[in-house]
Amino acid sequence: MYPISKPEDLLNAVLARNTVLQAVVPAVASPTEAPPELDVVDFLAQSARNVFARMFNIRLSPVHTRQSGYPQTRHALTGLITIHGCLKAEIAINLSETLALAITTAMSGTRPNSVDSDVIDVIGELANMIGGNAKERLKKECLQIGLPTVIFGQTHQLHFEEDGEVAFACFTCDEGAFQIEVSLRDPY
Repeated sequence: MYPISKPEDLLNAVLARNTVLQAVVPAVASPTEAPPELDVVDFLAQSARNVFARMFNIRLSPVHTRQSGYPQTRHALTGLITIHGCLKAEIAINLSETLALAITTAMSGTRPNSVDSDVIDVIGELANMIGGNAKERLKKECLQIGLPTVIFGQTHQLHFEEDGEVAFACFTCDEGAFQIEVSLRDPY
C-alpha cells in the first residue's frame, strides 16, 4: 500500500504499483501519512457536499468521516457507480427515503408520495454526478465512469470485492441521512 498525502495522488499511487507504468510516475508520499482509502473518502465526501449544496440547496453535516470498513446501518436507497481504468473505485451513495424524496422534489419540482421510478432515476443521477465530479477532479484520461445502478429496500446489504479497501463517511441534514462508501482496488 502506498500512503497518499492528497486525494489527487491516488492515481499516481496505483500507477506506481503497476510495473509497466512505474517509469512515468512521480514518487508518492511518506509511509507515515493516512491510508489512501481515507483520503478518497474525503475527496468523494467533498464532491457530495458540493453537489448537494449546488443542485439541491442542502447542506450536509458530517456525522462520521474517514472511517475504515463498512457503516453499521444502511438506509433504504443506494446508488452504485464505478470509476475504472488505471484504478478501480466502487462508490456507493446511501440515503434515507426522506432525503431521496426531497432531492427528487428539488430536481423535478413535484414531490412524490413514495419511492417511484422518478426517485430511482434521481438517485442514479445523483450517483452519476458525485462519481463524475470525482472523475473530473482526478483529471486523468485513463479513467472511465460506469453506469449507475440503484438498489431500493430496507434490508439490502453491500459487499465489495474482498481485495478492496473499504471506507465510508456519514452525513445528516434537515431532510435525512446520507452516507458514501468507497472500495479501492488496483485494477491489475
